[in-house]
Amino acid sequence: MRKRPFVVVCIALELALGLALLSTVPATPALDELAQATLIFSRVLQIVRQDYVSPEKTGYRDLIYAALRGVVHRLDPHCEFYDPAAYRQERYESRGEMSGLGIVVAQVSGTFTVVSSIENAPAARAGVQSGDQITGVDGTPTRGLTFDKLGRLLNGEPGQTVRLDLFRPATKQSWHLDIKRQVVQVPSVRDAHVIRAGDTESIKIGYLRVTEFVARTAEEIRQKIDEFKSAGITALIVDLRFNPGGLVNSAVETSALFLPGKTIVVSTEGRNGSNRQELTTPERDGPFTTLPVAILVNGETASAAEIVTGALQDWAHAIVVGETTFGKGVIQSEVPLPDGSAIKFTTAEYFTPKHNAIECRGVTPNIIAPLSVAQERGLLLQDRGAYLSADEKDLVSNFNDQPLARALDALHGYLTYQLKPKS
Repeated sequence: MRKRPFVVVCIALELALGLALLSTVPATPALDELAQATLIFSRVLQIVRQDYVSPEKTGYRDLIYAALRGVVHRLDPHCEFYDPAAYRQERYESRGEMSGLGIVVAQVSGTFTVVSSIENAPAARAGVQSGDQITGVDGTPTRGLTFDKLGRLLNGEPGQTVRLDLFRPATKQSWHLDIKRQVVQVPSVRDAHVIRAGDTESIKIGYLRVTEFVARTAEEIRQKIDEFKSAGITALIVDLRFNPGGLVNSAVETSALFLPGKTIVVSTEGRNGSNRQELTTPERDGPFTTLPVAILVNGETASAAEIVTGALQDWAHAIVVGETTFGKGVIQSEVPLPDGSAIKFTTAEYFTPKHNAIECRGVTPNIIAPLSVAQERGLLLQDRGAYLSADEKDLVSNFNDQPLARALDALHGYLTYQLKPKS
């Protein structure tokens, strides 16, 4: 049997460290457990580094980061450990930004296709157009890649250059582009338009979809509603389906657009359950407190989106249509670490103004209007426009958005009653 003097030395050092810890601090069960666990962890680390078959996978940083991901994620599914690059990207996203090329990509018939590009973003300035196919990134072929892997290849540090291999089906042209990544402003409010309702289509209802709650979301919504008001709308539909949440402050600011001043939006309770805090709207009433609102939700509506839904429902300012929401009702804190990494972990639970818990329960709609899995896919595919397979085009053309129809009916009925002359 091969001797392992290095491992023996490490074990001796670990034991010395453990004894030093236990001799300098009064012994408690918790410290005993910490010392023993630290010895085990250190021993496993050294054995893996010495004998694992692929030494390129056994750098200290890689192993420690992998262990930290496991530690944090084990607490609950919402907790995360970010390495420095991932944390920088997460900070961009929380501000409604991305560090990348500014393109929206969909997989069409197995090929990653550019659906749209953000105006004045790097890809648009370089001449990338809707319909162009991305066949490679920095020499890596894209066929067979997952969306997550493609995203990691496309996004990165601002100022870095990425090489795209492109193919344009319309002209049968293949070419390469070297494009510098930059921080791009990504709108969180999409598809804003006016819908005419009623038998005579005399009622105008605004519609907008919020993809996530970032720092600028409330201002984006306010601007869109101001445009709608100029067009003569008398009600609003806010589509929060597939909205994963975002910043709590953004949810409070958005709710404040529709609620009176000093109104509770959400309350939080921390570890001991007693330190309850209430997040309220500013002293001034919101600009749209008299605007009737319907909110569309589904099982993927989560976190900050549930805060907005629960607040406007509890204060009877919005009718909620769709399915029970996801049920992520926790507040998470981010703690940056000295090397640029960070942890995000749960520090409190939040409750609607009527103190209804959201965690694992979600928000129940006033009008239940579910979609099947196929119908939800049809809803998501609508964003692609023309870049669909034959089967996808058929699914989209036959898609009937029943939750949207129910919301329109509810608002139309309310407005008709409100406008009906009193006898």
